Amino acid sequence: MMNASPFFSIVIPLYNKEEYIARAIQSVAKQSFQNFEVLIVNDGSTDKSVESAKQHIDARFRIIEKENGGVSSARNLGINEAKSKYIVFLDADDTWETNLLEIIVSLIEKFPEAALFATGYNILNAYSELIETRNVVSADGNEIFLLTNYFFEAYTGKPPVNSSSVCVKKEVLEQIGGFATGIWFGEDLAIWSQVALKEKIALSSKICSNYYQFGTSNNTNEKFVDYKYHFDFSSLQDIEGVNKNIIVDVSKFVEIYTLRQVALAIRNNDIVAARILLKRVKPNYFKTRYYLLKILSHFPFASITVMTVMKKIIQSRNKNHHHNAF
Repeated sequence: MMNASPFFSIVIPLYNKEEYIARAIQSVAKQSFQNFEVLIVNDGSTDKSVESAKQHIDARFRIIEKENGGVSSARNLGINEAKSKYIVFLDADDTWETNLLEIIVSLIEKFPEAALFATGYNILNAYSELIETRNVVSADGNEIFLLTNYFFEAYTGKPPVNSSSVCVKKEVLEQIGGFATGIWFGEDLAIWSQVALKEKIALSSKICSNYYQFGTSNNTNEKFVDYKYHFDFSSLQDIEGVNKNIIVDVSKFVEIYTLRQVALAIRNNDIVAARILLKRVKPNYFKTRYYLLKILSHFPFASITVMTVMKKIIQSRNKNHHHNAF
């Protein structure tokens, strides 16, 4: 008699995380819901990540070896090998609270028509100190609910989905073509956005995941990656069959996200990239920011001071308006 497929397939891409992989594995093993398989996809690690992982796994865990090709290719291999129709993702340096899978199950049972299911999450620094908590609260106070407009949340606040707090139906991931390979920045945000264009998203406001940022004690550790390796979000506007009710918010999201990458390039003194990224923007909604960044891209020596002042102004406004401009 054949064994039934696991309810969840958990995909953990692994590359040089020997200090953290055990912690991630242990957080999976302690889940209150235990019907799962785990696919640890080793993306050509050169440290002792695999050796560390092997010390903490049981029969439900499988280590898959591949040559180094990036996190997207590792996730895609995990999706391909998965036995379940529900794929849950966890990065090798992040952790789950013990109830994450249980909460995802409740979302699936309540909203089987949805394609993506996610919980709230914490952002912590390398010392496990809380930087920020991100979750969406429904207007009617329900703890679990269907998100009516992903792109409105994403452009007016912070993206409500994180790569270590999300479950997606395998068939939907396959229809999209999986994660974009050759992309080093925004590849996860890109796929959540592609799902949100046509499918329903179910959320829980509960905080069930911990996303760790390393190299800093605050939320300022972003580094600019060569613009060629950024996902071009303007392509979202070319996808057919998008719900007409969200088209404007999709355009606003694309515009503000790209402007944020321009600001990041300027802060990292990559003026060439900033100018190239600006060419992707058609300023319809955030014209002031667009033209400010365009000016700064031509006066790089003044940009750091101006950007610092602008960031403080925006942070002050965010406290009152829940708006993330850069």
